[in-house]
Amino acid sequence: MKNVLYLSIDGLLDPLGQSQIFPYLNKLSETDLSFFVCTIENKKNKNKLKNFKKKKRKNLKNNSSFNWNYFFFLKKKGKFNRLKEILLLYFLAIKIIFSNKIDILHSRSYLPMFFCILIKVFSKKKVIFDTRGSWFDERIDGGMLKKKGIDLLLFKFLKKIEFIFFYFSNHIVFLTDNGLQSVDNSYIVAKKYSVIPCAADYNFFQIIKNKERDQFRKQLKFKEKYLVTYSGSIGSWYNFNQILDFFSKFNNINPNSRLVILTQSEINFNNLNLPLHLIGNITFMSSIRSEIPKIIGISDITLCFINKSFSKKFSSPTKVAESLACGVPVIYNEGIGDLDNDMKEMNLDFKLDDENFISFDCVQQIINYEINKDQIRINSYKKYSLENAIKKYINIYKNL
Repeated sequence: MKNVLYLSIDGLLDPLGQSQIFPYLNKLSETDLSFFVCTIENKKNKNKLKNFKKKKRKNLKNNSSFNWNYFFFLKKKGKFNRLKEILLLYFLAIKIIFSNKIDILHSRSYLPMFFCILIKVFSKKKVIFDTRGSWFDERIDGGMLKKKGIDLLLFKFLKKIEFIFFYFSNHIVFLTDNGLQSVDNSYIVAKKYSVIPCAADYNFFQIIKNKERDQFRKQLKFKEKYLVTYSGSIGSWYNFNQILDFFSKFNNINPNSRLVILTQSEINFNNLNLPLHLIGNITFMSSIRSEIPKIIGISDITLCFINKSFSKKFSSPTKVAESLACGVPVIYNEGIGDLDNDMKEMNLDFKLDDENFISFDCVQQIINYEINKDQIRINSYKKYSLENAIKKYINIYKNL
């Protein structure tokens, strides 16, 4: 049995952890791998701990090996707070390293890699660099670091460190082929690597039966509406103004439509600048994870609009996999990760380009599209299912 130390700044109690960390580790721990998981949890999520531990005990099988170690920390923006998070994570990891025989270090994203390199220098432990995007480039593209002064110097320094991350890795995981092809070839020459996009649990996200769909729509008073749903964060990388622009034009042509915003973000309605003529046709909802497949499942289409930048070539939006698993087509903007190629191959090419963001013909095409939910689910399964992602990770662990 191989012992894996899995390090993540993102917490298991976060929405991201619920969809993109725990489901993976839950399945992987059922194999002959033993996991020691270290995370930094947001203090705001402390009230979720009891229910999560119940869920963890319920989901994990008797033969599973899943040892979770965590600190609660009040997460705030800022470089010093981020540094505190990193040091807390490293403290947890050091405790595990000294009290257990660890064979593999798995770094989820960039920040845990500093620790992994330090340990690897003094040991023979194998390192998996699970990039989860291009974190250093995201600091510049997202405005967290300015493109001038000390911030720019820091960015250039971090990009040089990035080469060291790749150099010391025994296996590198990218989310997209587009991201892989955008990496300096000297970083990955003679390296083992895999492309594993953000996946969805196709047993959890399923097509809703017509009777249940009608009942749930009636309960939410959406029965006769054409539902356009956006699921995820508001702000940051996700272009909310573009969502409003799309729906405004869509609603002009199809007045029976309603926009559902499904989010756990704290909403300041004064900053959203909602058009007055749309307010009556927009519904904001917050939901526990168990209800999300139902809300996506009753939708006619979902939206995924992300601000384009170099770093977004490395991105794989979770919401896309979840929507397709429910048999619901996705409207998206061009230039994000592998979506352009993937959706075309799946015959779901509802891509909106920059020059002609949405036209009358485009809306008519969407409205008249004959949705075959089963076919959408089948076409997307190989690329986006959790089951296939797990197989790829198991193959990585066993070959180290």
